[in-house]
Amino acid sequence: MKHGYELLDKRTYKKQLHNTQKKRIAKMVAKDPLSDEQVIDSAKMSQIMLLTQIIRVIHLIVNITFLSYFTGLAWYIISEATKSSGIDKDEHFVDGFEGKPVEETTVALVYFTFTTLTTVGLGDLHPKNNTERIMCSFTMLFGVMCTSVLMDNFSKMLNELKNFNRNYDESAAFNKFINTLKHFNADQ
Repeated sequence: MKHGYELLDKRTYKKQLHNTQKKRIAKMVAKDPLSDEQVIDSAKMSQIMLLTQIIRVIHLIVNITFLSYFTGLAWYIISEATKSSGIDKDEHFVDGFEGKPVEETTVALVYFTFTTLTTVGLGDLHPKNNTERIMCSFTMLFGVMCTSVLMDNFSKMLNELKNFNRNYDESAAFNKFINTLKHFNADQ
């Protein structure tokens, strides 16, 4: 405004009333006895959410380990069955494990299925004949499917954490609003 007439302008008074109201609400929210409990509750909820996600990750890791173990055993059994039946006269996968301790064979089988299911296939252990190659192809397809499911689970977990934070922000704003209403209605 020009010429010093801003004291007569209604916008000046409206702005002053708005600022005064803002300060009153800020004081009420700052002195709210429940606000400390809300922060504590939020921290506990965050810890519970994080712990839940950690347990889900451990659950997925255990499932993948068991899947690899049993796939390795199935691979060994099928390879041994094709060798003993004489279906393939070529070299067999199990030939490399003859005379070795069971523990060493089991670790090698789990390692082989880990690399096969993830389609990395480092090449140090590989199928030796056509039957094993066909079986390996299906194992790799199954591994791609398992990897897709695994990535889907991880992305769902991340989305849940992101949504939890967004929901907490909305609920904190809502709680402030409710507490403000309680304060104004306390006199009635």
